[in-house]
Amino acid sequence: MKRANQQLKTTNLIIKESLKAGGRARKEGCRRALANLCERFPVDQKSFFAKYRVASVEYLKMTSYPIADELKKCEPERLSLPWHTVKNSVDCERPKTNFLHPTRTPLSHSQRPIHTHPFLFLFLFYLYINNLFLYPFYNFPFSLSFPAATTFRLLFRPSSAATTFRLLFRPSSAASLVKMAQCLAPSVQWQMRLTKNAMEPSSMTSKMWNSFSLKPSRKGALKTSTKFRICASANGTINRMEDLLNLDVSPYTDKIIAEYIWIGGSGTDVRSKSRTLSKPVEHPSELPKWNYDGSSTGQAPGEDSEVILYPQAIFRDPFRGGKNILVICDAYTPQGEPIPTNKRAKAAEIFSDPKVVASVPWFGIEQEYTLLQPDVNWPLGWPVGGYPGPQGPYYCGAGADKSFGRDISDAHYKACLYAGINISGTNGEVMPGQWEFQVGPSVGIEAGDHIWCARYLLERITEQAGVVLTLDPKPIEGDWNGAGCHTNYSTKTMREDGGFEVIKKAILNLSFRHKEHISAYGEGNERRLTGKHETASINQFSWGVANRGCSIRVGRDTEKAGKGYLEDRRPASNMDPYTVTGLLAETTILWEPTPEASWL
Repeated sequence: MKRANQQLKTTNLIIKESLKAGGRARKEGCRRALANLCERFPVDQKSFFAKYRVASVEYLKMTSYPIADELKKCEPERLSLPWHTVKNSVDCERPKTNFLHPTRTPLSHSQRPIHTHPFLFLFLFYLYINNLFLYPFYNFPFSLSFPAATTFRLLFRPSSAATTFRLLFRPSSAASLVKMAQCLAPSVQWQMRLTKNAMEPSSMTSKMWNSFSLKPSRKGALKTSTKFRICASANGTINRMEDLLNLDVSPYTDKIIAEYIWIGGSGTDVRSKSRTLSKPVEHPSELPKWNYDGSSTGQAPGEDSEVILYPQAIFRDPFRGGKNILVICDAYTPQGEPIPTNKRAKAAEIFSDPKVVASVPWFGIEQEYTLLQPDVNWPLGWPVGGYPGPQGPYYCGAGADKSFGRDISDAHYKACLYAGINISGTNGEVMPGQWEFQVGPSVGIEAGDHIWCARYLLERITEQAGVVLTLDPKPIEGDWNGAGCHTNYSTKTMREDGGFEVIKKAILNLSFRHKEHISAYGEGNERRLTGKHETASINQFSWGVANRGCSIRVGRDTEKAGKGYLEDRRPASNMDPYTVTGLLAETTILWEPTPEASWL
């Protein structure tokens, strides 16, 4: 131990001299001093480690986060930091000889495996000093015995990703945990938060798809300590920014965040950006107009790229909460003309017609969608490159082998209710991995606003879940159902006594304009409307009672009551709701067939 004490003094001296030098000598000197100290003595001398901790604490106090960031820039082959890929041999070059013993050659990677991460090395040694038993650090589960009772968080930061665990312990003293925190390196942070009542468990508010559990590893342990086994999956991480994302700023400011949402250049994609408002608003007329770069969304040329956003509808923001809002907008040129992808302007013109207003058109839209596995673009729950069992058990099914993506559907359902969207239901569809939600009954232009906002929420939720959303009307070719957007429709006279005759007259008008409707009912619809899988032929108009193989379906309850509504089953899942609802109102209320058409 005399030799160890002498080496310890030498290490402390080198650390202090290196810190005075600054720059490359500072960081390289400190690291090499500790590394050489570690490699020269066995790890089973507990009395040595008690003193060695003094050197490590001195090192950690004198090194800071900026130095750790500088070390990350170094070339991995020179600093033995295998998780970094940025090369910068000029910034910090590894000495070509042993730091403490210039006559010796540097250690190879195989000779010093634990020193590839000096901060991890310090963490492991601290656990050893304090009699903390640790299973192999890289392989979960592992067991820890902590003497103090408190709730705190662990942040593992090997590079950019972070893993957070909320743990509950029973006390003797919190001082030992404070000491532990002081001895941890910059790349491993322990943030502690003492509870007011040590015996009161803290709730787990973490948002993660892969859960973990805390279990006592054995009964009858010492009264002052309890061992817990942490079971966690390798990819089960909790976002360490969770607290900031859920931060309530209302006690500190009256300002709110407005997320402006509009339809992109493809006509099916949604775009959005945020802005701060000085105070909460109640009506879209109180919101300012905004602009965006239309050349980046395929909606304007580069030499004249400014597109103006007109706020049209407001919804509560389920992601930010509070008084923050989502704003549905449509897009115009600086001269005030609607751009080609702005279908809302035409629909608003139709729904503002006095004749249409008096008819009070109701819409109930059934939006089907398919969830895909990321990277492979294959339906959720399907074996990659393979197929599940035939259709049949999946429609409205329950069970791990029948229902894939229910959490996403339920999360979307609640988000819509919070936002104020008039969502009326949801269900699993015929093809596995496919779901549907219904919006309505909504009056006039409101139906399109609600569908677009619901689509935006679904995009955001699948984004957070790491799942791909597609509105393709036929995502999988073959004997699988496509995805539609069936639109239920009625007017005031259809809902009154004798309305069935009004419904049949509306169906007649729809038959005359079948081609115009098909051309506006979504791209790729010809792959879906084949006459199979509960669809009608795209080339032939048909209608029937309770017949899902027709273009227009009338429910048996409507026929029996003599009033009700009709269902247009032709729209594809990627249809524009402004276009579809506007066309239905125009064809059945404003459009009158020519005598020739009536005769045919």
